[in-house]
Amino acid sequence: MSRRVQYEVTHLTTSLGLIEKGLGLSVLPRMVPPANAHSIITTRPLINPIVHRTVGIVARHAARLSPAAERFQAMLMAMK
Repeated sequence: MSRRVQYEVTHLTTSLGLIEKGLGLSVLPRMVPPANAHSIITTRPLINPIVHRTVGIVARHAARLSPAAERFQAMLMAMK
């Protein structure tokens, strides 16, 4: 199988706009496409291959987190 890339975008909203205009398809994170029924866009999960993502925690350098943010960070770190 060969691929023919016509457009390559940086912003996810641009990708969705191109899809809405019928200019192709895109592989996007599950949280990006509209959660509710969309009159134009449809989504399908990738089954083979299964795709995994590595994510990280981003915080401001040398800034103190709020108590809620500290608890959230601790909860995330406990999920390892």
